[in-house]
Parts: sequence; structure tokens; C-alpha cells
Amino acid sequence: MKWLTVAALTLGMIGCGFNPPNGHLLCASSGKACPDGMECVQDHCWRPGTAPADLSMVTTDDMAVDMAVPLKGNGEACTMDSECVSAACADNVCCDKACKGQCEACDATGTCKNITGAPVAPRVACGGTSSCVGSCDGTKPACAFPPSGTICGGACDGTCDGTGACSSTGGACPGGYACGVGACKTTCAGNGDCQTNFHCNLGNSMCERNPETDCLDGIDNNGDGLADCADPMCNAGFACVPIPAVGTPLGVHITAGSCPTDYNVMSQAYHSGLTNGSCSGCTCQTYWNATVKGYTSSQTCTGGGTSFLHTGTDNSTFCDAATGSYQSVGLTVFGADHCTTGGTVTYSGATWATNDTFCVARTSNTCGNANQVCAAKPAGAAGMCDAVAAGSTCPTGYANNDGSTYFTNYTGGGCNACNCSNGSNKPVIIGSLYTAAACGSGGIVKSAINDGSCTGFGAATFAALKETFAYGAIVDNCGVSATAKPVSGTSGTKFCCQN
Repeated sequence: MKWLTVAALTLGMIGCGFNPPNGHLLCASSGKACPDGMECVQDHCWRPGTAPADLSMVTTDDMAVDMAVPLKGNGEACTMDSECVSAACADNVCCDKACKGQCEACDATGTCKNITGAPVAPRVACGGTSSCVGSCDGTKPACAFPPSGTICGGACDGTCDGTGACSSTGGACPGGYACGVGACKTTCAGNGDCQTNFHCNLGNSMCERNPETDCLDGIDNNGDGLADCADPMCNAGFACVPIPAVGTPLGVHITAGSCPTDYNVMSQAYHSGLTNGSCSGCTCQTYWNATVKGYTSSQTCTGGGTSFLHTGTDNSTFCDAATGSYQSVGLTVFGADHCTTGGTVTYSGATWATNDTFCVARTSNTCGNANQVCAAKPAGAAGMCDAVAAGSTCPTGYANNDGSTYFTNYTGGGCNACNCSNGSNKPVIIGSLYTAAACGSGGIVKSAINDGSCTGFGAATFAALKETFAYGAIVDNCGVSATAKPVSGTSGTKFCCQN
């Protein structure tokens, strides 16, 4: 069996985790006896509770011994003490000692040294306040502090106690300058010469207070004890305005473009000038039809006149001035004046004349007046507005300048049904009977219906019949009455604005 001491392991296999087999390492005679996670039992390193009672029973082989991971020398990279021959890992290298002092650090060679300046992380910073803050001076592993009696404090009105504390009462140097060596500074060459919330104006070497970083957050951002509209630094772009009505938004009413800075677009747009939609596609037409029937009659005219039945008077017999005796013929009109509708009715939809936007302002209660709020001044001549419900009274400080009511939506319109009435034009049929020779035998001359040709009239033979049609002026009084159903605006809003 081959037993190895901790110090005797070679430094091959660098970079592997250190995990020696149980019992393969002899305990070190000085320093750390065994790596972390192991204990010395009978001069050998074992994991707790694993050492056998009789070492003579332990067997191993050369391979197992060779697999033991070697320890690392000083200056080699590490993450834990157990990786190092020195049993000390500091600042990520194996170091010659623990090197945990606040002002210590292990260099690349694995040597722990005292440093100057601020402690190296993860060591905590040196404490102290004002001019009494400690630092590393390179002579010892602990922080050094300015000696007792050193002038300190924002107004150079205190002294250090030698351990980092300052007896200052909390004053500040005039003009925003920082405390110098024993006295307040009077000029600046950089921001370090100025107090917190001040910066150095390199043009005139004077400390100037920083501006408010946000004039609507209700916070004193530059340490002058004033916030938002109460801070004169916000005067240029912000102002106190009368508060809006309870539950209503305050902002600006714009007709085009984007909302200004410190204003947000409301979720809905506002409109005015609602125009009803129109209906189309509904048509009407007037038509008439007439059916002419001829029939015989046993009645003949006296005096040899022609006999026929006129449509205007049912079963009446009329005679003309011609001579001769013929059978009478009747003419009967069947038909009516009608109106039909056709086409698909469509609705074009209502439209708004204007589509405006209301931008809601960010505000803060920093005016020192319960009746006012702080808000960004609108650009140009635009005035602040309060969006109230239509019909409401404008709050104090605001007026409805244009008298308009704006809407966010409108009710849906549509088309009424098409309704038509019958026309007034009626056909007039005049019938006259002629001798059979006028059309041959058994025919009717239908000159107004087709081309005046003779058409057989049933199985019987009649004298020729000629009919004519007379029209008055065609007046189509079938009107399209499909009209648009009216729409109306909803959610009426009145903008009460400042002049």
C-alpha cells in the first residue's frame, strides 16, 4: 500500500476538484492536518465516520493512489481553502495565509499584503462619516481613520473622533460648497468640491443646485426642501391650476398631433358633428296589364247600327251610325296598376365631422392650496381642460368655451322598409266593330297590343274587332320611402377649459 502525505502530493491534474480517496493522505504534521471534509484518524485523513478500526485491513492499489487530486501551490487559482497546500484560498488564489483583513489582499504570487485605498471586495468598506471616513493606508490590515480633531461636517463645524465619527451638528457650507481641509471651499474644480444635490459650473467655478429631475412626482429631488410646483426650478414648464371636478380627468383637448410631454392619451377619442348615413338599393316600378275579351250577344241594334259592349259600362249596348245589322261584341278590361320593389337595401353608416383626442395630465398636490394641482403647462395657447359629463356645470376656474358637446360613440342607424303606393295612370280601351271583311273571318285586329294583325278569337267566327288604347300622361307615384333610421351620439362630454 502507498501512503502519501498532504505535502508530498505532486501538483499534476491542476483544475480538477480536490477529492482524495479515504485513507490515502497522511495527516500533516503542521498547519491543517487534513483537507476540508476529512479528519485525522490514526495519522490518516478519512471522511468522518469512515475510518476502519484496523488499518491493516485496508487495501488499495497504485491506480487508486494515482487518482488522488494534488493540492495547489500559492498563486494558483482556487475557490476554496481545501484546494491549496497552504489551506488558504484568498482573492481567488492560493495564498500564504488566510488574508482576511479589511485592508489585506492576496496578490498574483499568492502573497498577502496590506493595501492602500478602499478595501477589496468582498471585504466591507471602511466606515465613517463626512471627512472622517476611513481608508487603507498600506501599513496595517485594518482601516485607518483621520485623527481626532480633524475638521469635518457639511459646514466644517465638527471634529473627527479618530474612529470615523464626526461631531457636526448637521449644517452645510454656504453656496453649496463642500467642506475642505479645515474650512469650507469657496470655488470648485469638479462636482467633488460641491455638496450633494449640487454640481460644479466649470464656466464660473461655482457650485449650483441640481434641477428637479421630476416636477410631478411629489418628491424633493434636489434637496432644497421643495417639490414640484413649490420649487422655483419647476416654474418654467409647470404651474398650479384649479382642481377638476371630482372623478373627471384634467388635460388638454387636441384636434391633431401627439399628446405633449407629461400627458397621456385617454383610451377613447372624442367626436362631434354627427351626420346620419344614407340608404340605397331600394327601387320601385309601376306597370299595368289589360286583358281584352270578345263575346257575342243576341241583342242587335235597332235601326241597323253596329252593336258592341263598352268597357266602361258592363253589359251596356251601344250602336254607331253605320247601317246594317250585326251581332254585338263586348270588350272587357281585366287588370290593375301595381307597384313592385326590388334591390338590396344598404346603409352607408353615420360619420363624424371631427375626431379629437383628450390628453390627460399628470398632476401632483404640491401647490400648497387644496383647490389647486400642479401640472405641466400646455404648449402654445392651449389651455387646461376638464372633461365633464354633458349637461354638467363647469368647475370653478373653467368654462365651456365653444359650447360643443363631444361624444365617444353613437347608436347604430339603419334603413326603414321600402313602401310604395299605386300610380294614378290608367289605360283606356276603346273598342269598335267592323265588318268581317276588314280582317277576313273570325279575327281581331289588336293594333295597340302587337302589330294590328288579325288573331283568331276562339272557335266561333265573329265580325272583326279593332281595339285601340289611349293613355294619359304616365305619372309614376310609386315613391321609394326607404329612409335612414336616425343615429345619436352617446356618452356626451363637455370640455371645460381655461382661456
